[in-house]
Amino acid sequence: MDIEEFLHRRDVPEDIKDVLVREMQEKKRLKRAVLDAEEKLRCIVDQNVAGIYIVQDGRFKYVNSKFANALGYTPEELMALDSVLDIVVESDRLFVAENLMKRLFGSVKSTQYSLRVMRKDGSVIEAEVHGTQADFNGKPAIIGVAIEKPTERSKA
Repeated sequence: MDIEEFLHRRDVPEDIKDVLVREMQEKKRLKRAVLDAEEKLRCIVDQNVAGIYIVQDGRFKYVNSKFANALGYTPEELMALDSVLDIVVESDRLFVAENLMKRLFGSVKSTQYSLRVMRKDGSVIEAEVHGTQADFNGKPAIIGVAIEKPTERSKA
């Protein structure tokens, strides 16, 4: 029996029905509030001037459009990669992998460093990243921010 059928039964006292209706209305209101808050957060993150990412199990679980665009990818393409290390210049991969492990397994809560990453077109950029250990969907993850470092040419 679902709640609607229960509320229409004649043998259920009205005060019980009233409580159930209020609870259902409150649940709907809270659900709307959560959805609204998620949408506002998504707008803020997607409009951010910095690239934002979530790494879990060695893969991108989320990237905002700024992060993806800076590398010439769509967010979906980055999240489909086998490993976050796929975009890291080979000579930086061990360093980046060690930093990921330190944060994921708790020896370092957060860290900031520079690395070189490859764009989809094969060109290389230097980025400054700051990542912090967090829980994402109940599992360890890294939430980070990446900013492309200006080159000497772009400074001129």
